[in-house]
Amino acid sequence: MTKRLWNLLYDKLVTEHGLNNLIWVWTMQTADSGALASLDLMRASYVGDDRCDIVGTDIYSTSDLFTDFDTWYAIREAINGSKMIAMSENGNLPDVDAAIARGESWSFFMQWYDQDKAGVFGFGPNKYSSPEGWQSVASMKSALNRDELREIMKK
Repeated sequence: MTKRLWNLLYDKLVTEHGLNNLIWVWTMQTADSGALASLDLMRASYVGDDRCDIVGTDIYSTSDLFTDFDTWYAIREAINGSKMIAMSENGNLPDVDAAIARGESWSFFMQWYDQDKAGVFGFGPNKYSSPEGWQSVASMKSALNRDELREIMKK
């Protein structure tokens, strides 16, 4: 069903409306338990290289600055290494230097935040990475921020 809806939206925006400036990020199918599905199910649910630019996954680890990245290799196998891989959603932050050392090159990650009753965003206690965790990840030599990426793109 999701794949069919994706194709309808893709055809509407790209074919009918002629949009060519979108970046399409497909998040891999997960099993009901929230774990990554089998290789066969991931391949069957994949929209195809011609219909997405980046393939992502959701990772919610219980450890701060986690390093359990076997998911990256499973997705790479499912798509035959044809696309960049992203953490479309994550709870705690990844240890970027550890990922690079293992050969994993996540294109980006997006952490979910907590919000209190007053609408103030922050970091939930024992739920997501702390502000110190963010500082740690942001200062890792392998993590690029927007400004660093812009400088690289100028060269």
